[in-house]
Amino acid sequence: MLRRTFLKTSSLALTGTGKFLVYPGPVSAGDQSFGCMLALNAYSFNKVLLEGGMTLDELFRFARTTGFSGVDLTAYYIPGYPEVPGDRILFGIRKKTFLLGLAISGTGESRSVVKSRIIGAMRECADFAGSRGVMIAFQNHRDYIRSTEEIIEIIDGVGSEWFGLMLDIGSVDGPDPYSEIWKLIPYAITWQVKEEVQTDRGSTPVDFEKLMKLVRESGYHGFFLLETLGEGDPYQKVTTLYNNVTRWIS
Repeated sequence: MLRRTFLKTSSLALTGTGKFLVYPGPVSAGDQSFGCMLALNAYSFNKVLLEGGMTLDELFRFARTTGFSGVDLTAYYIPGYPEVPGDRILFGIRKKTFLLGLAISGTGESRSVVKSRIIGAMRECADFAGSRGVMIAFQNHRDYIRSTEEIIEIIDGVGSEWFGLMLDIGSVDGPDPYSEIWKLIPYAITWQVKEEVQTDRGSTPVDFEKLMKLVRESGYHGFFLLETLGEGDPYQKVTTLYNNVTRWIS
């Protein structure tokens, strides 16, 4: 019998820990016009994986018999984490999933480990830049690092006089963006000044009187970059933003 046929039709009773049994599930080709391949995120079994109630082999077999095409294998389920696993472990995982007809659709790591790697990489960049007299600006861009606390954690973690913040006012998170901007100004070595800020009610036009009051009170000196986004005539949009800022500079 072909392995593929066997996996589609056989019941599997998994051995090992004896704590987790896998029951068969149907695997069908489904609607061929549906272009998505279903993959299982291993975090769905976080508790049993971390407590030893399920092995990776059992996870893979469950995914296959249920009908998934792939698994997203979060890194902290791999033996030895957070150390980088050796080739023997990684190749073993690839072999097991290949023989089951599964793909590794992706992987992930804990946030604390990722942040420590970000800090290490940025420190390396800052050391290199500093040896050549160049400043490195980290822009808070509302992607992986979002909160004011994490932004400050990254900058303090790098701990270099050659490393600072490009304060993007349009990407500051929090119900009151101006209080968050005030917390971040001491770390700013340059800015991205935009037409809108984010609040708990969504995007809203910048209160330039309030913003420029904070800038003056902070004693910031340096470049103040203006950036317009979205539809519209860029000549008009940039001129309007420029006038809104310069109106409150003096």
